[in-house]
Amino acid sequence: MSEQENTAAMKRIYEDIINGGNINLADQLIDEKLVEFETLPGLGQGREGFKKYWTMLRSAVPDLKIRIDSMNAQGDDVVSRITITGTHKGDFMGAAGSGQKLESYGLDIVRFANGKMVEHRGNTVGHFTGNIVPRAAGEWQKKIEDRGAVRSTYGAQQDASTLGTEKSQVGMGPPRGR
Repeated sequence: MSEQENTAAMKRIYEDIINGGNINLADQLIDEKLVEFETLPGLGQGREGFKKYWTMLRSAVPDLKIRIDSMNAQGDDVVSRITITGTHKGDFMGAAGSGQKLESYGLDIVRFANGKMVEHRGNTVGHFTGNIVPRAAGEWQKKIEDRGAVRSTYGAQQDASTLGTEKSQVGMGPPRGR
């Protein structure tokens, strides 16, 4: 696939699947064996893990939107800098809806093969969902605390207790021009 086709597929993932809620479109754009480097425990790998995560998050944040701030492709890779917003209205990993308006910045690095996403690396999940459940008990939080510290996409180390606070935005500032 060309860089333009990969970029178009990534835009469809953001706009149609995530923003539009058309989760079944994942069958066309996400490889069955997607390798996800930004997972939440219990969701699993592959297309089904992707679908479970976005279904669960959209249930908790029904007005969830991703804005593409910049997107570049080189070969099979597409890199996107995004802003994700929404209002926490429903349960997410044991955290009841708070009504809190959320905004976070993310970076996604995606590899495509044969028109489908086959690998994803990024920091979107940790930064956005960390604002919903900054100190919630459960397997995900325990994994983070067991590590004692986490590394951002940029390799900067931070204490796990800062997740969900402005201190968790290591290396991620607002998009240029904001």
